[in-house]
Amino acid sequence: MGAFTIEPNEARNELIFRPEGERQPTDDDNALMQEFDRTVTALRDIYADRPALFQQRFDALLPLAKSGLEGPRDQPVLARRLLEDLRADVVRREAGAQKQAHLMTLGRACLRAGVPPLVAGTLTLLFPSLWGSEKTGAAVGNFLLVLAACAAGVWVSFGARKSEYTFDDLIQPEKDHLSPGLRLAFAFVLTAALTLLFHAGGASVTLGKFGTDRVLESAAVAAVVGFMCGFSEQVLAKSVQQQAAKMLGL
Repeated sequence: MGAFTIEPNEARNELIFRPEGERQPTDDDNALMQEFDRTVTALRDIYADRPALFQQRFDALLPLAKSGLEGPRDQPVLARRLLEDLRADVVRREAGAQKQAHLMTLGRACLRAGVPPLVAGTLTLLFPSLWGSEKTGAAVGNFLLVLAACAAGVWVSFGARKSEYTFDDLIQPEKDHLSPGLRLAFAFVLTAALTLLFHAGGASVTLGKFGTDRVLESAAVAAVVGFMCGFSEQVLAKSVQQQAAKMLGL
């Protein structure tokens, strides 16, 4: 027999679970209750600006919750399966728009962060003598190109990592909860640290004629290093941490 009596609240945007009789809910009952409650909360966020669609989903969710946790013929296994089907349908209908919206938001942040160093770096490489010597000007220009390419890499990284969306991704597309601006700042600082490490000879990667030790000497190497750092921003902190540990003998 079901462990709960389930009713919507007055606004019909929450499920109210009341223990039924003397039976104590099992761990499975509580877990399923939490899944339904979490799904309702997620649907409110997903359809925050589309109340009619939220109401449709809520009206479909209510009988599922009742079938799994209420009454003498509760079927929690079937209810859980149907809940997953409902979530999958939401993902199918919403994932494309949600991913594109986040890509646009991230893309605007990447443009704001990447265009200034791209313009400044290009001008510096065109007129390196303004920095006193061509070598210094080239180093500064290439360093700025690294940051510009990093911004592009961060943007492409999201599209590559999120080839498949889950229900949870609809609520929070980035599991580390960083905003686009903070994500870029984080990636820039780590990329700058790794670039200086390459330039100083503290670490190096060589593939054929490509060597990261030339990162501030070659615009092509700078662009590749910056893009790859941005593209790998999810693991960049760990890489810098490992290199720092080697340098400090930890």
